Amino acid sequence: MFSLHVSVKGLEKNRKLVRNFPKALIRLSVDTRREIAKTLVHELVTQTRAHKKVVTGHLINDIYYKMYKNKTTVYFGKPRSAYAVFVDLGSKNKKPPNPMKTRIGYSVYAWVLLRGLTARPRRRTYPGTKKQYGKPFTPTRKQLAYMIAWHLAREKTQATHITRKAYRKVQRKIDRIIKEEVDRVLSIYGL
Repeated sequence: MFSLHVSVKGLEKNRKLVRNFPKALIRLSVDTRREIAKTLVHELVTQTRAHKKVVTGHLINDIYYKMYKNKTTVYFGKPRSAYAVFVDLGSKNKKPPNPMKTRIGYSVYAWVLLRGLTARPRRRTYPGTKKQYGKPFTPTRKQLAYMIAWHLAREKTQATHITRKAYRKVQRKIDRIIKEEVDRVLSIYGL
């Protein structure tokens, strides 16, 4: 039995994307593994851009593949963009991220600066009512970063399932590439 295991680094414990091909034991050639990996990496980048999850470019740069002696591994979101797991699987309510951290991938303030976000003018309200008072004020970018971090703590981040969608889209291409490899090997042995 031949099985193609496509696992996403950082998500090993959550799920493996597995495709089984009965009654065949074939070691794929390096070129075939490279072609499958390039196809999957291209689709992961496409899905990431389609979901508008590109801010700093680190997530796009951390989608790549590596060739080893007997296997090829496709990486999604490691080592720099540790938030890739949360982009893919979402997150539950949690402690708000520190808006002033300087490490890229975690800093809400750096994200606000990169996106060039500015807040709309606001008015202060009395607690528990919608009654407003005072002059309008415009929050600073630090205050905006804090408001976003506070909102992230209260609201659940929705999962995008980028890896699953990318694998589904390229599944036929991968099957075709493997079928061509199987046909090539069978033709060598005259079967």
